Amino acid sequence: MDSTLYLFVAGLAALAVAVYWVRSGKAKVEDVEGALGLFWQAVELVQTYAPAADKLVATGALKREDRLAYVIGMVQSYIHDLDPD
Repeated sequence: MDSTLYLFVAGLAALAVAVYWVRSGKAKVEDVEGALGLFWQAVELVQTYAPAADKLVATGALKREDRLAYVIGMVQSYIHDLDPD
């Protein structure tokens, strides 16, 4: 049950980040393949940062309710430094 919940949260966070990138103009999506590529890029990054957020919660360095904001912030900071060219 826990792994299903983590997968759902990771997918939801990845979708939120992808929508934010498109709406803010950080990512240009011109076709379905571009949208799927952006989504999978966000999924990979969320899969990296979600376990890190859980470990920070376990150590007391992060509040439980701040996990989603932490993951989205980390992914956005990583993509912000990426050269779009």
